[in-house]
Amino acid sequence: MIDKDVERAYGFISPGVRSTTPMNVFRGQVFPRTMERKKAEVLSVACEPEVCTVKVKLIYVYHGAVAAMAGQESHSI
Repeated sequence: MIDKDVERAYGFISPGVRSTTPMNVFRGQVFPRTMERKKAEVLSVACEPEVCTVKVKLIYVYHGAVAAMAGQESHSI
């Protein structure tokens, strides 16, 4: 997602989601024009036999229509 590789990112979602979410819809949902992902950092990984839970810190910059937020860097976990 940092590299804006839509096809590769699309390949990581489940087959069930891919069957109901076309690539062009996924692109708009995951790669909005108003937000640019700058960096991702894996904070933790916890695995069970069937599933792993990964906590990621995402650094992003807004480029949207809300002038007060344009260009501001933020993060989410």
